[in-house]
Amino acid sequence: FFSHQPFSFTLSIQFLDSSFCSCFSLTYPSRLGHGVLGATTAAPLVAAAVLFWFAFKFVSGRIRFGVTGKHHRAAATAPNTSDGVVPRSRSPTAATEIRPIARAIAKQDTKRADEIMAKLSAGPRLHWLLGHEGVVYTAVFLPAGRRLVSSSGDKTLRIWDVETGETVIGPLKGHTDSVSRVAVHGSRIASCSYDGTFRIWDADSGKLDLGPISAHTGLQVNWIAYSRDGTRIATAGDDNRAAIWDANTGVRLHVMIGHTQEVWCVAFSEDGTRLVSASQDKTVRIWDVASGEFIGEPLTGHTDLVRAVCFSPDGQRIFSASDDRTIRIWDAETRALIVEPLRMSNWVCMALSPDGKRLVSGSKTGRIAMWDTETGAGIPTPLMDHKGWVRSVAFSPDGRKIASASIDKTITLWDATGDWKRWDIGDEFREWLYSRMTMTYCT
Repeated sequence: FFSHQPFSFTLSIQFLDSSFCSCFSLTYPSRLGHGVLGATTAAPLVAAAVLFWFAFKFVSGRIRFGVTGKHHRAAATAPNTSDGVVPRSRSPTAATEIRPIARAIAKQDTKRADEIMAKLSAGPRLHWLLGHEGVVYTAVFLPAGRRLVSSSGDKTLRIWDVETGETVIGPLKGHTDSVSRVAVHGSRIASCSYDGTFRIWDADSGKLDLGPISAHTGLQVNWIAYSRDGTRIATAGDDNRAAIWDANTGVRLHVMIGHTQEVWCVAFSEDGTRLVSASQDKTVRIWDVASGEFIGEPLTGHTDLVRAVCFSPDGQRIFSASDDRTIRIWDAETRALIVEPLRMSNWVCMALSPDGKRLVSGSKTGRIAMWDTETGAGIPTPLMDHKGWVRSVAFSPDGRKIASASIDKTITLWDATGDWKRWDIGDEFREWLYSRMTMTYCT
């Protein structure tokens, strides 16, 4: 153990019958030869202490679990393959590796088993998508959920295969400045840019269908959104205005005047009759899409610029995320807050799940969080992978995946099912529970 040369040892833990842990053995190779240490115990407390000691070690990244084979110390940065795909993550705290232990604990204490899964297991990263040469501003799933489109500070868009992580179309070039946002309807992709224009692309061929169309007096276009039926497009710009356009011709239909500073974001209601906008002026406003007129009074309460806004699927609530480190949930009719503001540090982007029951948010620290939209309670989801500001988050159409885009030039795909923190699923793990688990310790 005191050699300066690398060494490893293997710990096998055998679960027998209904006892928590009945025996364990330790085998290690060294330059002095091979030795075997065997010990048995029937004391559940001793066994629990051993298991939790090793749990502490693998949380710190020193011990890795595996069903077969050996693992080696991971590189400090993710490996990049020739096609831009990083292999699926094998986190030392992957749920599949903790689940057998949690299931055994659940025989005595299900609440503690739930806590272990929520706190110690990391949500599995499905893919890292690499290829952009600049900040990735946004990533949005295409309707079938099998592909994803992204936009970047490198002035391009890319279309990715969600299962393989490969770029399948692109980079799509044309914008002369950062592509700040994309929106999707059917096989059409709308992109807006700091170059003061927006464009419409064909998602199947990557060809430009419409544009470039100058908007917001040539100033930065910060956001773009499609109406549910795909007939209208809304944009937000640095001219302190929002605008509505015919999605097929690019003709401007309405200009919304009311905000006193830059408009950062816009979103249509599900039925397409209303538009909500949010601004540097710290307010949220609701507009009538048919007339372009302002409806009622602005929603006030944020103490800093509002970066993201959206309607709930039923149109009865409005969600807004601000640099004041809060996300607020408003009643769309009364303008009153439904729950206390969701307070955390540096939240800058958000997205609703398709059913409207969950909200995911991203922060400047690289962390991603999830919330229950009915109660405002946080949902334990320890997703923290980006090395910088998360600029965009999005759910897949079926709500089973999350895509996060960051200034670290990457897109990360996550499992959003919540199954990773359950101990009571997967028959394959019942066999594993009563078989041998292998740990390899590398120095």
